[in-house]
Amino acid sequence: IGGAINDYKGHAHIAEKFKENFLFTFFNYDDLGHRHSPVFYIFKSIALNFGVTGQKIFFLHFFLLIPVFFYKCLKIKFNNVSKDYLRLFAATILLFPTFRAYAIWPDPHLLGVLFFTISIYYYLKMKNNFRPFKNALLNTFFLSLAAYASPNFGIFAIFFFFAIFFSFFAIFFSFFVLISFDSFCHIYKIILFNN
Repeated sequence: IGGAINDYKGHAHIAEKFKENFLFTFFNYDDLGHRHSPVFYIFKSIALNFGVTGQKIFFLHFFLLIPVFFYKCLKIKFNNVSKDYLRLFAATILLFPTFRAYAIWPDPHLLGVLFFTISIYYYLKMKNNFRPFKNALLNTFFLSLAAYASPNFGIFAIFFFFAIFFSFFAIFFSFFVLISFDSFCHIYKIILFNN
């Protein structure tokens, strides 16, 4: 109880240091002794320009993208279920005390959840063969942001690597066979015409 506010107050000085002297804090970030990357705190220091209340309102609205992207994921995965049920199910995230607490008292974990949810959205789009290469890149980009915001999400890179690799394996294999055949033909012509 009170974990979100204590985390917020315990890490508030980091964002303030980034706001005061960005380069010095960035290059000496390890001296602060935090396990999270500085991405969230840099983002938080920019939001501090709106004041503490403005920063909280900004993050509260920014984190409302989590249920939006969760709904989009559900819509792709369960396209035969009524959209009203999916909206209602996605809205249940708003009832979670952890979500509400960390949306008001921002923390890197919730930023990681947001980026991870967006990466799942692009993964599902890729699996449905909707611009697969572009969505694979977007999946990787948002997963990287999630891992930078909160290192816990870095483990999912293994799953997505194999999922993306096997999704494109047929394309890569066909491309490899075509290039190998073309190379063989050129080498054969060189050997044939040089003799």
